[in-house]
Amino acid sequence: MNLHTSIFFRMLKLGIESYKPTAPHEIPMPSASHGQDHKTIRIPYLGPDGKVLAKDEDEAVRPKILKMIIRLNNRLNPVVDADKPWASVESGKQNIHSIFGNYFPKSRVDWQGCDPTSDQVLRWWVFSGFGALELHRLDEQTAQSEQVNGQTPTFVSSYEFLKDLPVRPGLAGYGGAVYLDRQGNILKMKLRGKDVFPTDGKAWEAAKFAYRSTSMVWVTLYDHLFFSHYSVSNSGVLATINNLPIDNPLRLLLKPFLFRTAAINNGGADSLLPKGSSFFRASGFTWEGMEEAYSLMLNRVALKPLPDLLRERGIDRASLSALPEDIFPFGRDGELYWNSLNGFSADILHHAPAFRNIEKNDAVKAWWEQMNGTLRFSPSDLSTDRMATFLTQFFYTVSAFHSWVGHVTPYVKDPSIAAGKLFPDAVMANQQNSAELGVIASITGLPTPSLLGDFSHLMPDDYSRGSLNRLHENLLQVGQEIQQRNARRDIALRAFLPEELNLSVAI
Repeated sequence: MNLHTSIFFRMLKLGIESYKPTAPHEIPMPSASHGQDHKTIRIPYLGPDGKVLAKDEDEAVRPKILKMIIRLNNRLNPVVDADKPWASVESGKQNIHSIFGNYFPKSRVDWQGCDPTSDQVLRWWVFSGFGALELHRLDEQTAQSEQVNGQTPTFVSSYEFLKDLPVRPGLAGYGGAVYLDRQGNILKMKLRGKDVFPTDGKAWEAAKFAYRSTSMVWVTLYDHLFFSHYSVSNSGVLATINNLPIDNPLRLLLKPFLFRTAAINNGGADSLLPKGSSFFRASGFTWEGMEEAYSLMLNRVALKPLPDLLRERGIDRASLSALPEDIFPFGRDGELYWNSLNGFSADILHHAPAFRNIEKNDAVKAWWEQMNGTLRFSPSDLSTDRMATFLTQFFYTVSAFHSWVGHVTPYVKDPSIAAGKLFPDAVMANQQNSAELGVIASITGLPTPSLLGDFSHLMPDDYSRGSLNRLHENLLQVGQEIQQRNARRDIALRAFLPEELNLSVAI
């Protein structure tokens, strides 16, 4: 473990020792008055409007002295990409466990006896894991051009859009795409523009490792940090505290889903995002490459309802109706969970007395306008139905989606699964990178309020409290259905099991 990683890990352990978890029923009522005068901190790589709150209404943000130490650690310790390999996969796993085992969250991925580097698990990665976030159905022309021995691919999960982003000297670039037929069988891969086939031996294994590693890096940087934390939840907490009085029913409804958001985003702005930070060192990007990645992310940001997003990619339930029923577990389970949240949002907005004519409330109109200014929800005209859909996607993103894209422990604890930075032809993370990734995974190990907990005190009226009870009952049924599906799957998908989900991006 190099000096930068060692210092950050020591600080992290001190934070873990002093951390006091909050139960759902202990989440405080809104307390900070609304208005535009709340102090913010500018984050330039988050775009022209990028900023985080300087204070959190739920708890204290990181002390100034600790922020100063983190900044000095980032700036003064040189970035070094040592390539000292583990003696073996097993020795790597043992060493990682001995250092980080007490800090990692419980793994939500059980390989169920499968080799995590196998082609079988690669298929799981595409349809259930991080590859699912870039999965889409090929158009006919592209599919024909990518044929393999007369077989036409139907799906691709591609991270090739990252192949040209510059990386530091001695490192290999990112990239990787997996092409599959209509039954979900893998036909080939593409790595940095070159086709690679299952018969290509070491080149095939290196391509799989590069694809898994690239997807983990991008999902952590974009889907977890940039999108879930600094776009969706950060926009939510800023728009809410700027526009909604503490007794506004919408602010009360949002409160559990925004719990501790300002504090965690404030802290991450120093420890994970800047040049020299832990994530920058754990990845292989040059700072110019990281800035290019931030530009890509800014162009991507838009909060779209999950059903629309899947439909656009040709992987919604209707589009897949002629294919094997459970070919796409991430989408299938995700839609089940999303529909439960949508029922909750629509029920409250349409029937709870506290929300009667909520779309005509001036404070809510201002909140909606600010949210849409950063998240580009479409259509943008405010109505009860559109607000219900918007809230559903917001709740989905800060709960299940965030919980899954932020869960890297299963892939970090075994160096043969993925790395943060790639060396040429690598098939295993090295000692330094395993330590860098281990510290980042340890950050996610603290308990936060559960989605299935009792936060009914925050609901603005009796009807809303009843609707929350119905949501919990519905989610328990969702969990049972997913468990039944998992019993029939070679490798289970636990991304949308309600009993494992947090309410907010509080960690």
